Amino acid sequence: IDIDIILMDIQMPVMKGYKAIKKISECNEDVIIITQCAFVFTVEAEKVIEVGGNGDMSKLINKN
Repeated sequence: IDIDIILMDIQMPVMKGYKAIKKISECNEDVIIITQCAFVFTVEAEKVIEVGGNGDMSKLINKN
């Protein structure tokens, strides 16, 4: 499957997001992985990059 970008949550029930990022990156080095989390802190953002992700963004959206 040709996938260009993945938007994924860090908090998942079966596998932690960081572990998933690492596994996905091992299978496809070219895919862009952006994590989404309700709580985005510098530590989490750094860890996303450290395990092979490309960045993060907050899930908080203002509908207005």
